Amino acid sequence: MARWHAALAQRNSGLAPVGTRLKIGAEGLTVGDGLLALPSLRIDQVELSEHRTRRMSIFLIERLTLSTASEVVVLDSAMIDRGRLFTGNVWRRLRAH
Repeated sequence: MARWHAALAQRNSGLAPVGTRLKIGAEGLTVGDGLLALPSLRIDQVELSEHRTRRMSIFLIERLTLSTASEVVVLDSAMIDRGRLFTGNVWRRLRAH
């Protein structure tokens, strides 16, 4: 836990301000009042964590860094509401394009 708190400033880097509305849908990614069309978004970086059981490894998305020609959007699963679900949904939508 102490390590996580020490890395908090880095985890906050690039995130939208607290309370910013995020939504993913067929039309694109909404960040606040702005809509970023899915075809314009590029996945720049994916940070994963590995969780092992006796039979398999499971990889979870911790952080996605996305960009358009003019914007960068960072989604951190630990720092946004329903983060694991949301980052997973964004990943799946972008991988489909």
